[in-house]
Amino acid sequence: MKFEHTLNNAFSVVTLPGLCVMKLTSWSLRPDWRAKDLNDFWYLLENFSDIDSELIFWDDFVDLLDVEPFDLKISFAQVLGRQMQSILKQEEALSRYIQQALEQLLEGFSRKDILELYQAEPNDQKIKRWRLVLAVIDGIAR
Repeated sequence: MKFEHTLNNAFSVVTLPGLCVMKLTSWSLRPDWRAKDLNDFWYLLENFSDIDSELIFWDDFVDLLDVEPFDLKISFAQVLGRQMQSILKQEEALSRYIQQALEQLLEGFSRKDILELYQAEPNDQKIKRWRLVLAVIDGIAR
């Protein structure tokens, strides 16, 4: 994304999906030293629907409105994954790296386990985060 200043000087600005890729990459390179990057990723993931609230109504994402039961944050996490995928498809090694980082965030739990846990405990923060990560993974895989 570019921003053109009134003096006709253009400079690049990172997109939110690009920032998420950067935060995950930084954290996964040195998790013991980069906890803030992981916290930043969690913040972006959990608040993406508030940051870019008109995004889900774009034609490319209408399919996410037909999901039952509808969950705005999960739908936005899928949108985030789809947008991250447009970055990741340019570099296969980076794509694999981000997929591994996302899998690491699931702490060894399977998709089935997380969906069952989320259904039983939808307000548990850790389980909610795992569910959002699954949605990002789904968006990337689409």
